[in-house]
Amino acid sequence: MNEPLYIIGAGGHATSVAEIAFAADLNLKAFISLDSSATELLGLPILRTIPQQDEMRSVKIAIAIGDNHQRELVFNDLKNRFPMESFPALIHPSASVALFATIGFGTTIHQNAAIGSRSAIGNFCTLNSGSNTDHDCQLSDFSSLGPGAILGGNVGLGTRSAIAIGATVRHGISIGPDSILGAASYAHSDIAGNTVAFGSPARVVRLRNIGEKYL
Repeated sequence: MNEPLYIIGAGGHATSVAEIAFAADLNLKAFISLDSSATELLGLPILRTIPQQDEMRSVKIAIAIGDNHQRELVFNDLKNRFPMESFPALIHPSASVALFATIGFGTTIHQNAAIGSRSAIGNFCTLNSGSNTDHDCQLSDFSSLGPGAILGGNVGLGTRSAIAIGATVRHGISIGPDSILGAASYAHSDIAGNTVAFGSPARVVRLRNIGEKYL
């Protein structure tokens, strides 16, 4: 991919996505942020917007926002200006992606993540470092796996759901949309949407509103 790549975001998650770009030898040009007080990150400029001369041609964009709901809002703001082809999946060279797995637009797959056969990863998902997705899983758009999270086979994640650091989901389990499985938890039964679950075994501890902060 020789087209210029811009990363939306300038926080910690943006540096992780930049590591994918560097490792894959992509043409990363700059970070885009309205909030950062810094002017550069990892030796590259932080701009407020994509330069007009690049916006008018075949530019590539990565949305490096760790919060699933906020990542969706950023995409909704951009989707009328850029075609879906402007948001490629970014896959770190150390990741293992099975031959019969599918990866959606805008998804980022980080160092040493593994994706099993016939798993379908939706658009704008985040599979963090060391996460493991076994065979025949279905990850809906804007869902995420934290570092070291493990999904058994035939697991389904709902839209914007988040599996936190080191959590494990047993095979055949469904996690509803906008739900969170807390760090180091173990889900042995289905978890409904709009809930927060913790523990081993995981139990729902409270309801959750769409757009509520993940951390």
